[in-house]
This record gives sequence, structure tokens and C-alpha cells, in this order.
Amino acid sequence: MNNDEYITIAAAAEIAGVSTKSIRRYIAAGRITGYRVGPRMIRVNINELQDLLTPIPTTGALETPEQYADRVDRVTNDPRRIEKRKRIAPALTVPRRSGEPA
Repeated sequence: MNNDEYITIAAAAEIAGVSTKSIRRYIAAGRITGYRVGPRMIRVNINELQDLLTPIPTTGALETPEQYADRVDRVTNDPRRIEKRKRIAPALTVPRRSGEPA
């Protein structure tokens, strides 16, 4: 007999950070194996939960701080954006109530 640990669907859901419905869907889809213990109890091999994790590929290196600063400067100093901000600024100001300090 192997030394694998079998846990309940609820425990598997807790470990994986998903709902019990998701664990049942994973079993139905064949992503993990469910083991019936008696007529109603289902257990999951804890080692199979690791197989659910798949790395997310990256698109390349992240921006350097200098590249980020250059990009922000290009966007914030764009004349079209500056003009748009000037046009909408009056609409964004809230009129003060009489007697309210400035």
C-alpha cells in the first residue's frame, strides 16, 4: 500500500482555495481523481492538488523604473490629454455652498 494521503472534498477545496463545487467539477473533468469510500464519501489524493497548479507564462522582462517613468511622462505630457483635462476640469469641480470656507 502506498503512503498517499486522501482528504475530503471540503479539505481539498480549502487547500486549493476554490469551492467544493469546483473540486467536484475537476473530478468530473478528470483533472483530479476522486476515490469513493463507501456509498457517499469521496476522497481526493492530496498530491494531485499540486497538479492543478500551472505556471503562467510571462511576455518578457518587466519595465525598468526608467522605462516606466518615460512612458508616464509621454502620457501625462501629451498635449491632447492636457487640453482634454482643461476642458473637463470645470465639470469636475463641486460648487461650494454659501458660507463654506474656501
